[in-house]
Amino acid sequence: MLQNWIKIAFRNFAKNKLAAFINIFGLTIGMVGVILTILYWKDELSYNQWNPQKENVYQVVHDMGSGDFWSSGTIPQGPKMKEIFPEVEDYLYINWMGSALVQSGKKSAYLDGLLPATVNFFEFFPFKFIEGSSKDILNNQQNIAISKKWATQLFENQSALGKILKIKDKEYIVRGVFDNEAASSELPEAVIALNWDELWRDYSTAWGNYQYKLYVKLQPESYSPDLMKKINHEIFYVNQVLPNSKEGGVTPEQYIEKFGETKMIFDKLSEMRLFSLGDGGTMGKGNVSLLYIMTALSIVILLLSCVNFINLSTANAMKRAKEVGVRKALGAQRKNVIFQFMFESFILCVFAFVLALALSEIILPYYNDYLNKSLKLEFGSMLGYLSLVLGFVILISGLFPALYLSKFQPLEVLKGNFSRSKSGVWVRNALMGFQFFISAFFFIGGLIVYLQVNYMMTRDLGFNADQTIVVYFNNYTDTLKYNKYELIKQSFKNIDGIEEISSGMRVPGYISSNSSNLEYLGKSVQTTNSAMDYNYLDLLKVKLVKGRKLSPEISSDTLQNILANEKLVKELGLKEPLGAEVQSGMNNQKFKIVGVVQDYFVEGFQNEIRPTIFYHWKLVSWQKYNLQAVLFKINPEKTESTLEEIEKRWKTQIEPGYPFQYKFVDQQFARTYQQYQNQKIIFFILTITVITIALLGLFGLVSFIIEQRMREISIRKTLGASQRNIVFMFSKKYIIIAAISILCSIPITFYLMQKWLENFVFRIDMPLWPYVMGLIVLLCLALFVVSIRAFKATRSNSVKYLKYE
Repeated sequence: MLQNWIKIAFRNFAKNKLAAFINIFGLTIGMVGVILTILYWKDELSYNQWNPQKENVYQVVHDMGSGDFWSSGTIPQGPKMKEIFPEVEDYLYINWMGSALVQSGKKSAYLDGLLPATVNFFEFFPFKFIEGSSKDILNNQQNIAISKKWATQLFENQSALGKILKIKDKEYIVRGVFDNEAASSELPEAVIALNWDELWRDYSTAWGNYQYKLYVKLQPESYSPDLMKKINHEIFYVNQVLPNSKEGGVTPEQYIEKFGETKMIFDKLSEMRLFSLGDGGTMGKGNVSLLYIMTALSIVILLLSCVNFINLSTANAMKRAKEVGVRKALGAQRKNVIFQFMFESFILCVFAFVLALALSEIILPYYNDYLNKSLKLEFGSMLGYLSLVLGFVILISGLFPALYLSKFQPLEVLKGNFSRSKSGVWVRNALMGFQFFISAFFFIGGLIVYLQVNYMMTRDLGFNADQTIVVYFNNYTDTLKYNKYELIKQSFKNIDGIEEISSGMRVPGYISSNSSNLEYLGKSVQTTNSAMDYNYLDLLKVKLVKGRKLSPEISSDTLQNILANEKLVKELGLKEPLGAEVQSGMNNQKFKIVGVVQDYFVEGFQNEIRPTIFYHWKLVSWQKYNLQAVLFKINPEKTESTLEEIEKRWKTQIEPGYPFQYKFVDQQFARTYQQYQNQKIIFFILTITVITIALLGLFGLVSFIIEQRMREISIRKTLGASQRNIVFMFSKKYIIIAAISILCSIPITFYLMQKWLENFVFRIDMPLWPYVMGLIVLLCLALFVVSIRAFKATRSNSVKYLKYE
């Protein structure tokens, strides 16, 4: 019987090549999208899953009450929580992970992933040690634990234990080598000890100094909203609000109203990669929105492909109805007919599945570039997911047509009545309408995404960074960076091709979070602090709105005077900002506003421009340690030679042994909306894919319908019907269905795209013309596809279909 089914299946495929091609093409594209999305999901969900502590360890994030979430804590918070709350088992502090020049004997290398942490790091992240042991390894300030990757780079096949490493003029002894290659996790490549005694001595009462990342380990199943409420009350209300309000001579309520309320949030280790309100840990935060979008779109495309399969199968039922009737008349049971048609669907789906696997392997390198990942299609680990995908497609695509075809009554179909049955027509029309519904969403949505991204790319940014590069210091803990910057200004200024040199904290595209409260006449505003050199705003061509710029010739410009941006002036309600004295939360210093600068974008269009003060590096002495980069304005005609000379001097005079890293500022800022440019590309590709699938399905369906009605067409031609009348007769129904579907899609598309635009503080007004254009273009495409097939039918030889009449 199986052999007979195979023969019938391939005979049917050969007789209906167009339908087979459309089905295989659609299912292949649909399954490719799902397979690639599963790879992405699987990788993102794997972060920290190896860790046995993943359900009990939490990263501490602070909601600062102004839309800012800080992934850092203060030194007294951890000990206080452990002291008061029995649910808190332990706490861990780590510094920001960075890179370092590492020397071992005569060999040196610039390596990433150096992480300073408190002694219990490996209790929170118990990596497997292949040399040495994690026990007490960080109790000694001279010890270091390195990854297998570092050990291989530095010592090749030799044992690393006991070897001496020199990092930042300090020697460390390798006491352990751990393996992190199989873990998607907080991924340090080397761990050294934080000096806790020194930190406690300097910051044990600094409740407002958020410097280090803080993790807590809770007792199993002890997390609850009530616990968070108690912790927030103790940490913030008791230890910050009460003493600070008393010192300021105000009530706690007045203090909260004035300075806002800070809340502590716990991000569970197992979930923080995708769902953290903070930075997602040292490995960064995943793009859960992109994941949701890709998942939804891949499922939609797969469903569209299944709809094509169902539609063409039910249309093909006109040809196979008599076959079913004859089989039933000869005694075949319904279940046998169902199994036969399911088997035919199984063959097509498996063939499409194999093609999808091959196509996924071809696309994967480009997909990895797009996501900046190293995903691999490993059949063994993906077997369960792939089986589910294949099973889903077979079930959805095959079951409905099989049930539909198997229910025919022998007497009805042998009389030839099925092709006119209302149920068959209703199913095909509904499924075709669904395809145009989805196509309208993609077409209109794609146009709106294009308009928003184009708006971002062409909008006035408030600065001009043309031919400006930013060079970052590699040694982020170097306390002499400001001195090196002064050296750069002196020794680099004579390089032919450099037009200007400057530095500042708010470089466009580089997001930093140095902020404090700024108070004026009882009103307090959370303000971003931007230390800079005198010529920094001039280099970026940021306009001065009122007053004057800072000048090296005025001594008070390094003692008291600052500039404010328009946003700060507005939020403080300053009608006459020049000369206004404000008090900053930075050591309670008092500043005087001498100029107002135009607002300019730093963090992209999805974030509001922040209230900002600008001041010279020397005004707040400790801010000099935050100098991270130097800006160079370069002559466009001498770019290549100038960059070569800057790199040469940087490597010899500024940071010997470190790599030279630079970016063009305008390109760096463009990365702030790179994900939306990617969404534009995705929408374009998917729009083409969805419309192609829909039109192919329409073409196949119309071909089947016309083939069944060729005798009718021939009779109409014989009786004098024109080609135009016949084409109109076939096109009318499908155009009406398409129009109704598109019109139904418009309000849903409008709602979803309005929600998408809400991601942007600066966005276009919702235009109406894409909706009109979507309706016209899709109707024209549908008319074109139907007309081509109908016109071809009108040119056929009528004698061929009427010779038996």
